Formats: sequence, structure tokens, C-alpha cells
Amino acid sequence: MNSDGVTLGRLRDSVGKTQRQLAAEIGRSVRWVRVYEAGQALPRRAIASAMAAALDVRFPDLREILRFRWRQVHGLPLSLAELRRESLIESAELAEELAGLPHQFVTRLELGSRRPRSARLEALARVYGVDVSEVIGAMRRTMPEKRLSIEDLLDPADVAELVVRAEPFGGLAALFALVLRQLRQRRRREGVV
Repeated sequence: MNSDGVTLGRLRDSVGKTQRQLAAEIGRSVRWVRVYEAGQALPRRAIASAMAAALDVRFPDLREILRFRWRQVHGLPLSLAELRRESLIESAELAEELAGLPHQFVTRLELGSRRPRSARLEALARVYGVDVSEVIGAMRRTMPEKRLSIEDLLDPADVAELVVRAEPFGGLAALFALVLRQLRQRRRREGVV
């Protein structure tokens, strides 16, 4: 939505509201509205939802406007935690969105001590409202000392499932079988069965 330069201030002006009126509608001070418009802070999800309603815009569109301004000021998110934060979602909410996973899973994920599988990468991207490549980029920045590879993202069982699905395509099945064989050999060398 932001390719045309829409900002929170312009959006507010377009619906004919002042900062004071918007502040009253979302239950925050005028100072906070200025801070949000300047990209110096991001509102919590409940406040952003109230803001979307007050500005008569869909929540995902408002989130994108806020994210655009935030990135102009602060750059790309340096970690998964920052990506989650700029997506206006709390870690407990994220755990719930990810099929009711424990809150500790999200914490370990954001600390870089846990890596999601490919299905969870897609779920994270959906919840964050970004492309999977942004999630992978944030993961790489979260754990810069480690290079992500296929075994970081796919469990051997996932690869085996892909082989079954790719069976009709011949060449792909052979490729996936090779990847699975290499993963198994690596796990045997590392003493993991």
C-alpha cells in the first residue's frame, strides 16, 4: 500500500482528523500520535486496531503504513523479535497464532536457539504480514554466526514427504532422495539417529 507514499499523517489528514481527535479516539495522548507518525515507536496491536477503525482503514494496511515509516527511520529489522514487534504482535499472541505453540517456543526462536521448519516459516510470514524471505533474513540476522542450510529448515521427515509428493515428477524425486540421503549421513556422522 505504501508505494504511493501514504503515511500515517497523510492518512489522518485525508479522513479530516486532527492529531488531537485521533488521540482521543484511540485513548492515547497527542504526543503518542506524533511519535507514531514520526516512526519513533510502534503502537501495540489493540491501539493499532483502534487507530485502523478511527481512520477507516483495514488493519493490515495500517500495519504496512506503520511498518514503512518505522523502516524509514530504523532500517530493516535486525532480528525475529524486531520483525514480530514491527508486525504489531506480542510473543504470546504469536505463539497462539502458531497453532497454540508454547510461549517458550517463540522465545527460543527469537533467541536463535530454535529454528522453525518450512511450514512454520510460512506461518510466521503470514502472521507477520511479510514474505518468507523477510522471515529468513531476520533469522539470519538473529543467528549471524550460523549459516542456514536445508537441514536447518527441513526435518528429514519433511524431505521424505516431499519425495513422496514429487514421485510423479521423476527428476525431482531423485533430487529429494539425494538430499535425504545426505541428511541421514550427516546425522550418523554427528551421532544423531
